[in-house]
Amino acid sequence: MNSENEDDPIRARTPESVKRKRCESSKKYDHKKQKFRSEWLVDSKYSNWLCRVPNNELMAKCKLCPSEMTAELSVLKKHALTKKHLSCVSSIIQKPISNFINDGKKLKEIEQTKRAEILLCGFLSEHNLPFNVMGHLSAVCKQAFPDSKISQNMNLGRTKATSIVKNVIGKCHSEDLANILKSTCFSVIIDEIQLFTDSDSANQGATAQKIFDELIKAFNESKIPLNNIIGFASDGCNSMMGQWNSVSSRFNEHMPGVFIQKCICHSLHLCASSACKTLPRSCEDLARDIFNYFKSSSKRICQYKEFQEFCNVSPHKILYPAQTSANIDKNDDNGDDDFVFANV
Repeated sequence: MNSENEDDPIRARTPESVKRKRCESSKKYDHKKQKFRSEWLVDSKYSNWLCRVPNNELMAKCKLCPSEMTAELSVLKKHALTKKHLSCVSSIIQKPISNFINDGKKLKEIEQTKRAEILLCGFLSEHNLPFNVMGHLSAVCKQAFPDSKISQNMNLGRTKATSIVKNVIGKCHSEDLANILKSTCFSVIIDEIQLFTDSDSANQGATAQKIFDELIKAFNESKIPLNNIIGFASDGCNSMMGQWNSVSSRFNEHMPGVFIQKCICHSLHLCASSACKTLPRSCEDLARDIFNYFKSSSKRICQYKEFQEFCNVSPHKILYPAQTSANIDKNDDNGDDDFVFANV
């Protein structure tokens, strides 16, 4: 069809502009490529983010995104409206310098709020209270002191309180204690320590060598001189107080002159355990029966109180046999636990 029109002399005389309107033009027009314009760098719409691409005049580059594009005005306008470009522009919008200058009064309130939060966390640690209490305690403070900006600014919960105790209070006290021990002679007391952090360390066991190595490692990490150690005390187990292969024997080997002392509480317990073996079992049964007779009856407790008032003696609480933490004597043939009396 086109070949016939081209051979027609009448069609050949038709102007090319008319052919384009009729969509009958046989010529193909390529898109004219544009070069980067210097006036774009002066235009306020593009000057903050547009720049040239080295060694390529047909491309433009966005300094914020960053990305390259063809150097055409329509392409630049479309890029300026994309979500990625708009988010980058909003992140670098210059703010007034007054926003970066801390007001003295506001800074003082922030410091006072931090101090109040640290004091509350210290209160929890001192009295061994659960961290879950902190969320309720901070809410109570806000309700109890509505006119206080410090209490209103507090944002303290369980997670934050735990972090403050571990990373602020605990760390500061550890550093203060280390500084004191660097210039003061001291004694070491070991009772219950945590040595295992993973399965590999657990396989090694809590041997005397590992306990001693971990102890020396802790002092070296804090840069505490080992010459300041003048004494060592612990319970009387073999790994701690054995004659040949124990922590105490390693202290005598590496630090001659260190005073070694077994724990007095454990020693007294062993003495009390041996003394109780000479007593008949009926003494312990009598103490148990007396406590059990009064503990479940409010009427008997009232009668006991009236009897003390009648005899004109100061009120006393009933004693009960309490099992101690380290009182099981492995050498006891009967396998009975040792007990001490405690108040209720």
